Amino acid sequence: QFGLGIISLTQLLHHFGDMTEGRLEAVYKSLGVSISSGTISHIITDKGDWALSEQTDILRSGVAHSDFTQGDGTKSIKQALALSHYLKQEDFPVVKWLLSDDAGEYTKIATKGQALCWIHDGRYYRKLIPRMEVHKAIHERILTQYWAYYAKLNAYRKAQPKERREQRPHLEQEFESLFNQTTDYFQVNDCLARTYANKEKLLAVLENPAIPLHNNAAELGARRVVRKRDISLHTWSEKGTRVRDAYMTIVETAAKLGVNAMDYIKDRLSGQLEMRSLAGAVALAYQ
Repeated sequence: QFGLGIISLTQLLHHFGDMTEGRLEAVYKSLGVSISSGTISHIITDKGDWALSEQTDILRSGVAHSDFTQGDGTKSIKQALALSHYLKQEDFPVVKWLLSDDAGEYTKIATKGQALCWIHDGRYYRKLIPRMEVHKAIHERILTQYWAYYAKLNAYRKAQPKERREQRPHLEQEFESLFNQTTDYFQVNDCLARTYANKEKLLAVLENPAIPLHNNAAELGARRVVRKRDISLHTWSEKGTRVRDAYMTIVETAAKLGVNAMDYIKDRLSGQLEMRSLAGAVALAYQ
């Protein structure tokens, strides 16, 4: 008995504004709308089937058209993707380059290579708290060298192809000199050894300059899920979880593309389909 306005607004406030079902009921009743918490739950979950297919289309388009894919999570992505089938199937595009942290579950997902986040790697250095002056001096010197090298990699990403061909051997040699050195601060040496062991993945950007040096975009996306969990704790059903994640994909993708999420949700729920699909807009954004 409720129209597109209420249905669309409910989805937007719940999935984008992080309003709980209880708070939605209170807001509607304060505005003179007679609606029960059960009806709100029905709107959120049972009227979200369209979002599930939209989410798949968006993901498919992103993986197919992007030069790399980012991942950040706490669950086993091997188990989630059924890795052996995932690499052999032909229905869904397979990730070629994956940017992630160094968690073991990300190994062997990408067909061309895995890149690691320099910000994650740098945290090991920042966690050190030297007490002796000699160690403080070493720590400061290594950090300065570390972020200076990071800046050079960033400049490499933005350079023209000819400049990158000239810079690459120098960057590879500098990596060897910087992270294969030994200092009088043993904890710094451990950090240097850890970085050096991940050389191939940290320098994936030399092979594919489109890859960012950090994984912040994926972390921010995961943070939205955590924030939602802090507010609403959990869903009551598996479908509720799937719909929640699907709407989060839709709303966040719309925001990145400059699409009005409210208008898009109404367009899809009404069946008018007058707006370009988000999957189509993702593909267009990479052209």
